[in-house]
Amino acid sequence: KLEKYEELFVKASDQWSEMFPEEKEPPSVDYVSAEVYKSHNIFARCIPRYENIMTNHPKHPYASYSGMSLLEANYRLKRWGDVEKWARYLIKVKNFEGVSKNGLRNTVAYALNERAIELQNAKKFDEAADQLLKLADEFNDNKELAPCAIFNAAAIYENGEQIRKAGDTYEKMIKRYPTSDRAPE
Repeated sequence: KLEKYEELFVKASDQWSEMFPEEKEPPSVDYVSAEVYKSHNIFARCIPRYENIMTNHPKHPYASYSGMSLLEANYRLKRWGDVEKWARYLIKVKNFEGVSKNGLRNTVAYALNERAIELQNAKKFDEAADQLLKLADEFNDNKELAPCAIFNAAAIYENGEQIRKAGDTYEKMIKRYPTSDRAPE
């Protein structure tokens, strides 16, 4: 919960940003306001402010900080689709101040994998396997990650009693990555 003076500050900050959206100060004001919420672990309230900076002021000096904070807040809330979305956005706009392109790609991979785990736990086996196959396709040059993702997709099909899909997916992994440690399994 915010202190009274913080609530007043955030309210004034929001009004400022609404009144003067084209001015150069709103990203700074939004950033400080977002950080107030973040300092209290109120991530759902800081996210829109970081998103505003990222989408409306992507070249502002606070954009790189906002991007990293946006990833962190969505990570803390386990919003894997948003983690993926914003990591991809940072790659697209070439915002590598807080983390390298490779680090952002790893964040995308992590988010896809975590989303697959959530879907599997919810017994949404097709969707979970699809996430992992998407991961394998996108990171097909990674000879450790891609075969592991395909193997895990096959295992998910197997857990969902989709034996034909599981078998086809295991075969796909063996054909694509015959030298993988997973191939003999």
